[in-house]
Amino acid sequence: MSIITLTANAKKQLISIIESNPDNHIMFSVDGGGCAGFGYNMELINKDSINENDEVVELDDDKKLIIDSNSIMYIIGTTIDYKSDIMESTFIYNNPNAANSCGCGTSFSIDF
Repeated sequence: MSIITLTANAKKQLISIIESNPDNHIMFSVDGGGCAGFGYNMELINKDSINENDEVVELDDDKKLIIDSNSIMYIIGTTIDYKSDIMESTFIYNNPNAANSCGCGTSFSIDF
């Protein structure tokens, strides 16, 4: 079982971002904050920033999505999609662990 699921659109967009930024990967993590308590974060990192406990999702050849080891318990089972239309282009997170989500779609809370 994979920690997360990527739709075809999300995978295509992530590959495109990495191709525009050679020698980088994308780190997917959760940070404290946002209007609901936690926020999703994606950032470009180089291979030296990968922790041995991080999870690696192979996207294509040498292109990787790295999942921060400290964030796994908050995002396990999440599906990431990418939507682009005339109004906006954005990643959409469907997180089964989120008790509540903010209207912006990038902030969530978890009941412990």
